[in-house]
Amino acid sequence: MNGTDSWAPTVSVIICTRDRADDLARCLPSVLAADYPDFEVIVVDQSKSDASKRVAGAIADPRLRYHRQHLTGKSRALNAALALAKGEVTAHTDDDCTVPTDWLRQAVAVLEREPDAGIVFGAVAAAPHDGKDTFLPSFRPAGFRRLKGLSGRVQCQALAGANMVVRRAVFERLGGFDECLGPGSRFRSGDDLDLAYRALRAGYAVLQSSAHPPVVHWGVRRYDDGSARRLIWNNYYGKGARMMKGLRCGDPVAALALPYLAARESGAIAINLLRRRRPTGFGRLAPLLVGAARSVRQPVDRRHGVFSECTPRPG
Repeated sequence: MNGTDSWAPTVSVIICTRDRADDLARCLPSVLAADYPDFEVIVVDQSKSDASKRVAGAIADPRLRYHRQHLTGKSRALNAALALAKGEVTAHTDDDCTVPTDWLRQAVAVLEREPDAGIVFGAVAAAPHDGKDTFLPSFRPAGFRRLKGLSGRVQCQALAGANMVVRRAVFERLGGFDECLGPGSRFRSGDDLDLAYRALRAGYAVLQSSAHPPVVHWGVRRYDDGSARRLIWNNYYGKGARMMKGLRCGDPVAALALPYLAARESGAIAINLLRRRRPTGFGRLAPLLVGAARSVRQPVDRRHGVFSECTPRPG
């Protein structure tokens, strides 16, 4: 947009949450403070307790819509929100993030400039933390990057769904998120990268932009309690499953990407051993291969490029 709101589609902001009421209480006010002219906020809650429901219920804002779902899986929650959403564009962030006031306005402006773009990913900055004892994922695109076609799928290896806007037409074309991918699902991660990859295969452009201010990620994980290592394990586990799914669906890029990534991590392990260092690459190689191997048992829908028969688990 150019300041005159020449194109200001209705936006549905989607936030999925599970047992992180304190994080949600910090996230929601920042989202509702957006200076965008026309948006709603949909919270899908898979929590075991009513704490997050109370957080949402305490906010008297007609733009906020709360939905309780008694199953697990972020992708399942995202698809439930899509069924409720009224917007021409959906905007996505996580419950452990905060957003700047102009987040929606700047992100939608990028879509306006790129008519064939289906998805825009922006920066996710790590909140202040101790990097020695804790791990906090972030994503910093180097300027503006436009991905499309076969070369785009080769280059599409890093992004963050915590700062993502999507045209509704993308979901109508692809059929939503793969419910076997993402936190709380069978394969634990990869929902955002999988969506981008499928959008590229469908002919959309996918953009990485640093033009709008970053979302701030507060979800720190500690090394001493194992939560940081679990997060890294889950990320590579999901990555292996997603790549194997692409291979089984006849995607030539996936057929090359999985062995390439496995070889790269194996090389890192070998170098560390030769230098008498800890073989840290094993913490990435092992879940990558395990995820790929286990995903072979999960049926796939080759037409839509998703896993099928993803049985939901009770929350």
